[in-house]
Amino acid sequence: MAKKVKDFEKQKLKVGKSKPLKSNATSTSFGTKSLVIQSQNKGHDLSSFLALARHYHAPTRRQAVGNISGIIHLHEQEIGEILEIVCPLILDEDHQVRIAVSGFLGNLPAASLQSHIKLILVHIHASMTHITPAIRADSTQFLQVLMKHCPEQFVRVGFTSTLALYFPLLGWNLQGNSQSSSVSSTLALGKLASKARTLHINTLNKLIQLGTASDEAQVDILFHLDSEKFMIPTINPFEEGSQITEDSEARKEALRIYYKPLINGLEIVQKEGGEIGRASSKILTYLQAEFDIKHTNNMNSAVMRPKETV
Repeated sequence: MAKKVKDFEKQKLKVGKSKPLKSNATSTSFGTKSLVIQSQNKGHDLSSFLALARHYHAPTRRQAVGNISGIIHLHEQEIGEILEIVCPLILDEDHQVRIAVSGFLGNLPAASLQSHIKLILVHIHASMTHITPAIRADSTQFLQVLMKHCPEQFVRVGFTSTLALYFPLLGWNLQGNSQSSSVSSTLALGKLASKARTLHINTLNKLIQLGTASDEAQVDILFHLDSEKFMIPTINPFEEGSQITEDSEARKEALRIYYKPLINGLEIVQKEGGEIGRASSKILTYLQAEFDIKHTNNMNSAVMRPKETV
């Protein structure tokens, strides 16, 4: 008679042999392989990259900007559409995305920057007054791109409006009072104050020098010395609320409006010493050479006269 098999019989373990597997055990003796699809870019699909530039994931947005930069030369006719999507990333919450946008703008042809400079400046100016300190800290690096690649067009279109925004950016009082602004500026920029303020002062120096430099001849003389007077202007000088400054004299006049709080703020920063103090001294020295500046310690009786020319 066969021996009856017991239910739930406990197996005895033997020395030197592995424990027997249970009947419901899952085998894990398998490997994994990655699948790479070479045609994932869909042949330089610009529309997909533009869509990814609005992705919720910051690294995806950064990669999308890099991809767009790599194929921008194939889509010169669509530069306006591209900038409409990329420029808002100047205000992106992620620092690496903002760095990518700065590089993207720096790689654009100067003609493209000039054609869309107003759109770019709108977002740069918004970053200079943004509620987030990190975005304000990076704001003037975008100005550096415009100053490098299209300086003449930049100062014509954005000199006055950009100069005015430096005061809230640096925490300077527009009333020209002698109160210290270093504390308010530090609070405004947070932990990035030291490095960011030095960058802002250096770009302010460049802005003033570009704006007040003597104009060079831009139009070739074809028929008559006064022929330019009868040409159709590319910009309407009578546009309401226009801040366009066509020449250096107009920009000097605009600078004259801000000179009291400007000199006062620079003198306060100069006293801090270090790199930022030296940068402020450069601006003060340049202004003193460019303008006949007479002022007392409290700036109440300051007078600013244009430098006499022979």
